[in-house]
Amino acid sequence: MNKKPAVFISNLTKTFEMPQESVAVFCALDNINLTIFENETIIIAGANGAGKTLLMNIIAGLEPSTSGEIQISGRVGLIFQDADSQILGETPREDIEFGLKNLKIPKEQIKEKVDTVLKITGLLEKSDSPARFLSGGEKKRLSIASIIAMEPQTIIFDEPFANLDYDGIVQINRLIADIKADGKTIIILTHEIEKCFAIASRFIVLSKGKIVFDGAPQDALKDKLEKWGIKTPGNYIKFEELMWK
Repeated sequence: MNKKPAVFISNLTKTFEMPQESVAVFCALDNINLTIFENETIIIAGANGAGKTLLMNIIAGLEPSTSGEIQISGRVGLIFQDADSQILGETPREDIEFGLKNLKIPKEQIKEKVDTVLKITGLLEKSDSPARFLSGGEKKRLSIASIIAMEPQTIIFDEPFANLDYDGIVQINRLIADIKADGKTIIILTHEIEKCFAIASRFIVLSKGKIVFDGAPQDALKDKLEKWGIKTPGNYIKFEELMWK
């Protein structure tokens, strides 16, 4: 069976005019060619300013490209690094309902969907608590719940482990594994690859707006990731250990 593309990108370039700088035009993404297939789990890494977040914003439809072609199969959900910037409802239930109402989901289906994702993310008991009083890990799980309730085909996680303790990281990894098992396409942007590397089927490195590595995660470990500003995972015995669980 042929794999179906979830995201197809051809010759994508993004430039910014810099009239006050020595360079009139800055090329943030330079001729990106990338196909992401349905059900893949991909980690995209790179130093700050490599273009990771910009590329994902373009895929999610939040930013236009300057030139090139992009085709998306199905809906894309983007989970921000800062959960507070994504939570709009006063309570977890209201926050999840917000996105479903915007999609014009029938009212009788909304409660069922909300209860389902609250249970999946371990927030059912906090469903009517003030969202502002949730812990950092709970807010992160709420931002995930609000996205998966809308059933996107592709889900992008932007630095999903930022500011989380060990237990929070383990909970997020379990959710990512469950979403993967549900057949979704997953894209993870992270510089903390030692926490989730083993869950990925593919590893991509961006450097100065270009793709400089695209292959199996195991093969990436054989390369000198530091040359692209990526910290190589330290002491480990097996590849499978590179997932906090």
